[in-house]
Amino acid sequence: MLKKNNTMKKLIVMACIAAGFTLSAQAQDSSAAKIQHKNKHSKEWKHDGKAKLDLTADQQEKMKAMRAEFKIQAKAINDNSALTEDQKKEQLKALHVKNRQQMKAVLTPDQQQKVAEQRKNLRKQHKTEVKRK
Repeated sequence: MLKKNNTMKKLIVMACIAAGFTLSAQAQDSSAAKIQHKNKHSKEWKHDGKAKLDLTADQQEKMKAMRAEFKIQAKAINDNSALTEDQKKEQLKALHVKNRQQMKAVLTPDQQQKVAEQRKNLRKQHKTEVKRK
């Protein structure tokens, strides 16, 4: 009877380990898909969005500087081990809002309207992609 219990325990432990590996692999696949999806939209924006806005050289330089500063600040938040995940999320959200406001200030009213339309279209596209999954 004792030998049978040990065998059952080993089987249960092995099943749990196998389930853990499976869930871990699925989580990694999901993360990779999200990154790939984000990169796809980022490339579309860089190719189509910027061209449609018809930014001046001065606007392009200002935007480039803002993106560089944003990346530095976002990395500092993500690398700060004193912050909890919720605090990081909150600070990153505030940083995004601040960055969006700064970029909006650089754009003309016509360009701002084009950005709003592009965001609206991307949200629609995202919703239809999510529904397909």
